[in-house]
Amino acid sequence: MPGAGGDSDAASAPRHTIGELLRDTRKSYGGDINHIAAMLRIRASYLVAIEENQYDKLPGPVYAQGFVRAYAVHLGLDGEEAIRRFKQEVAGLEISHDLSFPVPLAARSIP
Repeated sequence: MPGAGGDSDAASAPRHTIGELLRDTRKSYGGDINHIAAMLRIRASYLVAIEENQYDKLPGPVYAQGFVRAYAVHLGLDGEEAIRRFKQEVAGLEISHDLSFPVPLAARSIP
C-alpha cells in the first residue's frame, strides 16, 4: 500500500531546516524573539532571518555561525549540530558580498 511505506521515507529525510527547527523550538517554549535577541545581544532581524532561512540577510558567515550556535544553545539544542546543519544548508548558496575595487586605467587612457 502506498501510505504504509511513507513513514520510512520521512524518517530518512530531515524534516526541518535549522531555521525551522529553531523557530519551532522557540515557539514550543513560548519564547519571544525580541526578548531572546536582547538576552543574546543579537539583532532580532538576524534571528528572524535565520528562522526564515534568509541567510543573505545575515552579516557574514562567521557571524552567522556564531548567531546560530548561540541561538541553538539558548534553546537547549546542540550548538555544534546546529552549526553542522547550517553549514550544509548554506554550502550551495555562497553568500557573496559584491565588492567594487578601483580598476587601473589602461595605458592609453593616461595622459
